[in-house]
Amino acid sequence: MVGKDAAAKLRSVPLSNYTIRRRIEDMSADIKSQLLERLRGSKFAVQLDESTDVSGSAQLIALVRYPWEGRIQEDFLFCQELTGRATGEEIFNVIDMFMETGNVSWENCIAICTDGASCHDRTQ
Repeated sequence: MVGKDAAAKLRSVPLSNYTIRRRIEDMSADIKSQLLERLRGSKFAVQLDESTDVSGSAQLIALVRYPWEGRIQEDFLFCQELTGRATGEEIFNVIDMFMETGNVSWENCIAICTDGASCHDRTQ
């Protein structure tokens, strides 16, 4: 369909598992870097949900909304396993660590939205 020259160029592109994995990791890091840069320069709101995966591990999912180029943008912020109990304190610690690692100021966070489910000690 594209000709012999184009086919030869496509064959020269490395497609090993390592190469593909590295490219995906590089793209992911670039997207995360761009998002964190946007959050450092604007006000934003975070939406949280805690869910249990098929292995029984609690996962915290965070979405973020912020103004960008005259529109409200919504992006996936992170998904992080909750290693301890899914208490409000544990959830805060996960978010706080993400903010600190990403050098994002809490002063830019204007709202946090949850599903309203209570946080309690699951060991009792």
